[in-house]
Amino acid sequence: MNYELMRGEFLPIVIKTKNREKYYAALDLYAASGDINEFTEFVYAEEKTALQWFWDFYGEK
Repeated sequence: MNYELMRGEFLPIVIKTKNREKYYAALDLYAASGDINEFTEFVYAEEKTALQWFWDFYGEK
């Protein structure tokens, strides 16, 4: 997944242990029903977290 994110010029994401159940639930929902909304929202939230970390770490000093 991170490869695809980076190909799209997004940051790679790290799925923390505390978020793993939500990640798997979103994947299961997509596999069972074809509904990708929950997975998209999950990835969006994780990407936002990665971007915030990036700006906090590399932003203007």
